[in-house]
Parts: sequence; structure tokens; C-alpha cells
Amino acid sequence: MVLKRLGIVLSTAAIFWAVAYLPGTTTNPASEPTTKPTVKFSVATYNINYGNVNLKKVVKTIRKADAHLVCLQETNRRSEKHLRRAFKRKYRYMYFRSGQAAGGFGVLSKSPIKKLRYLPRKYGYFGTLLFHTKLGSKKVQVANVHLQPTVPRRGESGIELLKLFFQTETIRAREIKYIHDNLIKTMPTILIGDFNSPPYMTVPVFLVKHGFTDSFAAVTRGANTHTTWRWRYRNTEWKYRLDYIFCNARFKTLASKIIKSNASDHYLVTSTLEWATGKSSSATSQRSRQARLTIQLNQSGRTIPPLLFGSNIQWERNGDGTLASDRQGRPVWLPGLIKAVNDSRITCLRFPGGSLSNTYRWQSGIGNIAKRPTGRNIAGLQAPSHFGSDEFIRLCRQTRLQGIVTVNISAGAREAADWVEYLNGGPGTKWGARRSANGLPKPLAVKYWEIGNELFSPKEKGHSTAADYARKVVKFAKAMKARDPSIKVGAHLEASFLQAAWMKNVHPHLLTWNEEVLKVAGRDIDFVVLHFYAPFDKLPSEDDLHRLVWAGPVVFEQNVAAIRVMLKRFARPGVKIALSEYGTFFGGKVAPHPRIGSTENALFSALILFTCIRDPDITMANHWSLINNSSFGILRTTPAGRLTTRPTYQVLRSLAPMAGMKVLPLRIDGNGYAVQARGNIPGLKKVPYLDAVAVRGDDGLVRLAVVNRSPNATVEATLSFVAGIAPPALSACALTPGDEKGTRWKAPARQLLTSGHNGLFRYRFPPQSFTVIRQPDQVAQP
Repeated sequence: MVLKRLGIVLSTAAIFWAVAYLPGTTTNPASEPTTKPTVKFSVATYNINYGNVNLKKVVKTIRKADAHLVCLQETNRRSEKHLRRAFKRKYRYMYFRSGQAAGGFGVLSKSPIKKLRYLPRKYGYFGTLLFHTKLGSKKVQVANVHLQPTVPRRGESGIELLKLFFQTETIRAREIKYIHDNLIKTMPTILIGDFNSPPYMTVPVFLVKHGFTDSFAAVTRGANTHTTWRWRYRNTEWKYRLDYIFCNARFKTLASKIIKSNASDHYLVTSTLEWATGKSSSATSQRSRQARLTIQLNQSGRTIPPLLFGSNIQWERNGDGTLASDRQGRPVWLPGLIKAVNDSRITCLRFPGGSLSNTYRWQSGIGNIAKRPTGRNIAGLQAPSHFGSDEFIRLCRQTRLQGIVTVNISAGAREAADWVEYLNGGPGTKWGARRSANGLPKPLAVKYWEIGNELFSPKEKGHSTAADYARKVVKFAKAMKARDPSIKVGAHLEASFLQAAWMKNVHPHLLTWNEEVLKVAGRDIDFVVLHFYAPFDKLPSEDDLHRLVWAGPVVFEQNVAAIRVMLKRFARPGVKIALSEYGTFFGGKVAPHPRIGSTENALFSALILFTCIRDPDITMANHWSLINNSSFGILRTTPAGRLTTRPTYQVLRSLAPMAGMKVLPLRIDGNGYAVQARGNIPGLKKVPYLDAVAVRGDDGLVRLAVVNRSPNATVEATLSFVAGIAPPALSACALTPGDEKGTRWKAPARQLLTSGHNGLFRYRFPPQSFTVIRQPDQVAQP
């Protein structure tokens, strides 16, 4: 018998996957109503374990399922003989293919089995059994699947088991793609069997992305907590859901259940299906939704602060790769960098990083590069100081960006004050003279200074209690303003996990951090610094994960509202809010997920900026980050050294020109979706499909930016203008994902809109879209 110690491997990998394995619900959109009689049929899958000696219990379990079609794995000649004898009357059509050890397949069917074909193994152990049959009088394509198990070798360590698990998961990913490539895409299709992959891993995610529905998850709350396989090892029973029935959009699941029995290490899974009538479940999800956007023209809100459209850069690795070398080995800007930054239209740049700010000694980054001492990165290792204050000044000068600086609290208030003098002081000051001697006579005049970075986190260098941090903030503010009274000083509050259900158990000190900091330092600061990342979770369904990610900006808006209440209570009047880092995040910072650089992140960023544009107290926002930096940068260099953009670049480029414009009151009426509590996202009853901002410039022209959060549904929207003269026409330009992983946008689709006889405009916002709408003489250029 093949020993499947998948549970052991997964337990070792729990640090990466535990959050993803929390209870969740996967839903299958309902089919269109029908008056035709319902035709129901049932299918089942059962890995009977080739070494099983209790075939009587196997027969009893299959009889209990009473399915029209049963697909079996790990059959052999002995089990074939027993099953043929037991079911010769119930199942008129049977087929068995014996294989070595666990490689056998079996089919029990009440309808003829036709076009039967064994797809030989190409990557895994077992191959796949493909055939056609009839269910409910219609022809169906079935793949009886048994993917590669994780088979550990004797005496392996936990790390070796972990490595083996991911190696076999890679094999399973190749297997399922190979199987999928051999299917007839136009036929009703069921993939059924033992997939050896938990719901949140590669194989189920692949099938969901390609239009298949996990039938058990479609009708079962908390489906991922159920078990279809278990194995006892060292007095511990490991249990996971590894057996599935996946149907394409031609089917609708009515019911599904797991029939437990100790006849095998697997349980039988069965689903009752019917034909999806009208639009299929997949097609139904594509149906249009309705919404209305009402823009009020006779009122205006605040003027949009220019510094909402900023980014971040780190000092390490040559400023995240902004510096290259010429033929003589001298540092020069990366070719195309200055033009790309200028074209992005971003307005400010934060330096010297996030966590890297807490290790940075600014005096190591000035003067002759060849003579600079090395710095220390967050791991405590030496790192060259090639990109320092001098390079930051030059970059800001050449790109016309306003600088924002985060000081190292561990280095002391005196060092921070000296840095203020170096960047802002005149040539008559000690450090201003040093800057002039380094070839930079004109001060950078940095106005906004943050004290430390995320020091509420125990992982950050300089972490302390809230009260101790607040006392240091007061001390730093006094010392720094003594050098330049015009600067603004900000203290860090926590804004990502205020509503995370697990925070009180994991980091209880965060529950009071904000209040304690403001009680001590609220009268001595000019702004508070927030960071917001989400969702810190993964889900088996891409659509569900999209919905969770795009719920994040709703949570951010709620968190800002809660912090505003504290500001009014504890801080002096006029204290503003800076969001100096934001982005998507799915796990530990050691290995960020590539989807951080996708269109999903771009839409998240647009939604965050919508909140910042509307909010009366947010004066700064800096996307994390400018260039390279794993998948975070809006710019990146290819292995060949070419500079390219990521999707968030286009969003910032489209929204940044709104700086200085007036916000118009905008009402959105429409539907939304609910999310369950996951990661740092609480349960939300309604996340609107559409979110938008409307603005008007000095030219009197109206602009709108709109995001459709729905992963797969178009939203048909009516646009109306009230209390003013509506534009005679509008130009709409939509960005939508250009590939399955969202690594790029499609070429923008432009459409001219004219109002109907009732003065209303109508527009269909595509799924997962960012749309800019303007009056025709201001053609949108995302």
C-alpha cells in the first residue's frame, strides 16, 4: 500500500498555509429559473485502496451512495472480481483497468461507457482514464483522475518532507494541465477522483480558474474543514480533503456529501447534479449587474492634495536598482529611469525605506561613493551605501518630487536633527555646508518627517512599548524642529489589523497602541502615519480571493474613521493623516507573492486612493513601492536590464493629474457582495461592486475614475448629473486584465458616450476594470 504522509508534510508547512485552511464557503451562482422538469443524476468517486482487505465494506459504501456513475481508484484484479459480482445487476456497464500497485482504475455506470481512452502518465505515477457516457440523457466527458501522491522516504526530516511536498505539488500541477489540455473543451465535463491536493493548493485553484466548480464546496459551508482522507502516523491522525468532483459550467450542484467508512483510507464523495438551464453557472456569473452613479455639480468638496500620489524607495541594493554603472564603473541612473518616473506623474518619494529606515545611518550615504562605509540591512548584514541622501536629493531634483524622510529612532534624536540640517539647512550651517561641499548647494527642503517605521511590531529594530515610543517622538520632534521650525513631524499608528479577529490573541498590545501614543505625543506631532496592507490570507478560489483583496479598502476606510475619533479626543486640532505605505500582501515578508505586482493590486491601489481623495484629513499617500523590490515596484527591470512597468503604474499615472482638483459629491447605488472574516479583513455584509470618485478641474471639466470589483460580472451603470449643466458627451477608457495572472493591462478600450433623451449616460463597466471617464476634449490616457 502506498503510504501517503501528506498530512505530515502539510503540518510542517503550516506556517505558510494555516490561515488559508480556515473555514470558508465557496458558492456557485444560481442558474436561471426554469419551468422544465428537473433531471437529477448523481456521481461518486472512491479511492478504495489497493491493499484493502475489507471489500464487503467497500461494496456497502458504494451501495449507500446509490450513484448513477461511480469512478474508482486503486482497483486491482481481486477488487475487480468482487465488485463485478456485487454490482452485476445494479451497474450494467463496468470497466476496470488494472495497474501496478495503486495504479488501477474502475468505472461503474448505468449508461454505456464509450470512447474510453487511457491517458498514459506523463508526469505522475498513474495516468488518467478518459471516457464518454450519458447523464440525464446527455453525453458527458469524464476524467477519472488519480494524481501523484506525496510518498516520503524513510527517515526524512521535516524540512525534507516539506521540500518533497512542494516537489510533488509541482508534479500535480503539470499533471492537471496535461489532463486539461486533452479534454474536449466544448463538452459537458466532469473531473473526478483522488487529486492528492488540498483545496487551497495548485490543482483545485487551476481548475476553478478554468471554469470548473468544486461541487462539494459549492453547496457546503466550511467545505475546506471536511475530510476525505485520513492517515494515522505516530499516534496522530492526519486528515485532509483530497477527493473532488469538479464540473464545468454545464452542471449545477444540488447536493453533495461525504460517506465515511473505515473500508479505505479515503471516504467516498458523491454529488447530485442537474443540467444548468438557461445561462450556465459560469455564464450566469458573467451576467450584467445594475448600478447608478449620481454626480452633483453645484457643490464641491476639498481640493485634492498633491502628495496623495507618492511612492517609496529604499537605500539598499543601489536604491532598489535605480543606480547602474557606466563603462568606467561610475554610478549613473538606470537608463530610462528619470523619464519613467516623470511619466508616472507621482508627486513625492519616501526614503530610506520601510523596515530599512530603522537600520539606516544617514551619514554613511553622503559624499564620495567609493569612500562610504557600509550600512546594515534589516538582517544585520553589511550592505553598500551607494544610494544615500545625496542620490535621493539628485533624484528628487531631476524628477521634481517632494521628499519625505523616515528617521532611525535607534540612532537618537541628535542624529535625526543633524539629518534635518543636512537636507534643509543653508550653507551657513554645519551640515548644510557639508552638503554644499558634496556638490549640492541647494537644500532639498524636506517638509514631512516620520519618527521610526512600524515600531509597534516586535519584528522591527527599535520596537518598544507605546508609551516609550511616544516619549521618544516628543524628544525627536523638539530636537528636529530646533534645526528647522517649518518641518512637520509624524508618529506611527497601527492601521492594518484593527479589525483582525486574531489580533487580541497574537499581538494584544496593538489594541491600545494608538491611544497610548496619542495620549503622550498627540500635542507634539503634526500628523499620524498609517500603513495598510491586506488581506494576509489565501483562498482556494481566485474569485473569492479577488473579492477579499478588494474588500480591503473598505476596511481601511473604517479603520481611518476609528483613528479619527481618537485624534479628536487625544491630539491637538489640525493633526493630519499620512498613509505612507499601502499595498496587497498574502504572507510573510520573506517571500512576497508575485500577484502583488498584478492588476489585482492595481485595482486595490485605486480603491485605496479613492478613499484618500474623499477623506478630508488624509494629506499624503505613498504606494509601496517605486521600483523592483520583489513584486512591489510599479517599475521593474527585466533580466536583460530593460525598464518596464507594472499595472499599478498606469493607475497612479491616471489618478495623479487629479491633484489640485475639487472633489464632487458622488452617490453610488448598486449591489455588492459579502465576505467572511479572513486574514485582517472582518466579515462584511456588503462590499459595493462599484466605487468611484468624481472631480472637477480649474477648466470646469468633470472627470470620473471608477473600479468594478466584480471578478467576472459586467456592471451596467447609469450616470446622471444633477444641480448643474450636464456634459453633452463623455469619453470612457477602461483598463482590464490582459492575461490570466493579471501581469499586464489590455490595450485601453475607449468609448464615446452621449446622453439619451432623458439626459442620462449609460456605460457597461467590465469585470476587474479601472475606468477613467472625461469630457471629450480631455481624452482619457490611462
